[in-house]
Amino acid sequence: MIRFLDTDVFTIQRTAISHTLIRNHFFTKGSLDDIIAVYEQEEYYGFISYDTFLNALGTNDLENYIFREKYVLHPDDDNIWQDLKEMFHCNAISTLIPIVNVHGQIMYFAYEEKPKETGDPHEQTNTTLHHLEQIESNILQEFFSEVYPQVKGVRIYNLNEWGYRFFLIMKRCGYYIETHGEKWELLYPSQTRLAVKENTLTETSFMNIYAEGYPLIYDGKFSKKATAEIIDTYWWEIVVRAITNNFYTWVTQKFFKKFRKICSVAVTIPAKHEIKPKLYGEDSCHSTVPEVLKNGDLKQLEHCRNVYGRKITLEEWDKLCASKEVSVQHIAGHKLETKHFEGRMSGKLYVIGPCIVQGYTVPEDKETFLYCLKEELKKKGVDYSITGIVVGGNTPNVYWDVFDSITIREGDIIVSIREHSGTYTYTEGNKLSLKNLFDTREEYWFYDIPIHTNYKGNQAIAKALAEYISPHITVRLQNTPPPY
Repeated sequence: MIRFLDTDVFTIQRTAISHTLIRNHFFTKGSLDDIIAVYEQEEYYGFISYDTFLNALGTNDLENYIFREKYVLHPDDDNIWQDLKEMFHCNAISTLIPIVNVHGQIMYFAYEEKPKETGDPHEQTNTTLHHLEQIESNILQEFFSEVYPQVKGVRIYNLNEWGYRFFLIMKRCGYYIETHGEKWELLYPSQTRLAVKENTLTETSFMNIYAEGYPLIYDGKFSKKATAEIIDTYWWEIVVRAITNNFYTWVTQKFFKKFRKICSVAVTIPAKHEIKPKLYGEDSCHSTVPEVLKNGDLKQLEHCRNVYGRKITLEEWDKLCASKEVSVQHIAGHKLETKHFEGRMSGKLYVIGPCIVQGYTVPEDKETFLYCLKEELKKKGVDYSITGIVVGGNTPNVYWDVFDSITIREGDIIVSIREHSGTYTYTEGNKLSLKNLFDTREEYWFYDIPIHTNYKGNQAIAKALAEYISPHITVRLQNTPPPY
């Protein structure tokens, strides 16, 4: 994400630069973040930072201290974000690029916050970017009007790359938009719309987007309220994740309405913050088994032994995983993993979802959720063919395409299983929430998050789902209306 640094700078005439002066400045305590703007008389020439200083050490040419590149800003410049990314890509010297106006005056310094995944919610920029890209390519006006009917306008405070991208999304959806902050006024003067007299919207009708975040949102943990609400959301991770989660639900609703003649079930696995905390040491682990076995953290290794049921090496885990049957199919233009278990009865059961459908967190096919479901249904005299289609948790566009591609026949069953923490609720089809099941568990069921289940977790979920859908199958065979 391209962001802007608005900071005071030191100034110096180009003729006054010396090795001793620059060295003494940056070696003074607390001066490593300073920026020295270099002028040639009244005209901006370049800047010196600690990065450019280090890069020039050992050279005799004072010019090497000075970073000359700059971005000349023109009003309403839609290319600025991509142009700056390319400049950063080609630049190995400075982490900053000055933004100057057509008169050569410094306005801001741009920097690029690169994607990283460290487990700290503040640093989930890679996942957040992926969610934002999904919103850009999929979110429609129909979605916003149905999921957020109370929203009639949008206020965007401050400006960075993601703030502008979200502005374009909401503009495409036809919302009244107010932009707030000096950066909007300087970079996009024709797009800047502050509160005006003709605006008759109430305060509760606005979705407030804080492009640079809001410090009160984070106190060491996710705020449950903020995760569940889009109105007055203060942080990008929560904004885009909330919208994406609701988009999944909305897509499911659309297709469950289309599939009304068959049994459709939305299975929701609770998010980690929604279940009773610190049962069976789940807070000890922030990775799945292969990752833990590689990094060797003793506390997490102990947790993995408890969840898996015994000590296991990475070599043994990989050997067991190698025997799992994996099929890859092209579905609606997407290359997706599928799992299939043949049955003797005519009906088909489709299960669509992320890693729990793939069986990522167990090493053997017989421990996967789909295999457990097959066995639980057999106990009830049901031998349907089961097809699992693996759709990642960050790809709602694929989710839509998969639903749209399935040919459903009378008597079939379609199950969507995923983590759900959005505000939009299911009204179509049948709903099976597993929150109570997880709250009452008396064993280790998952590694890092509830949807990353072990064998016992898969057995418990499969049993609950089999008990839920088997009456539908029995009723179908008896040719009578479903009991619910």
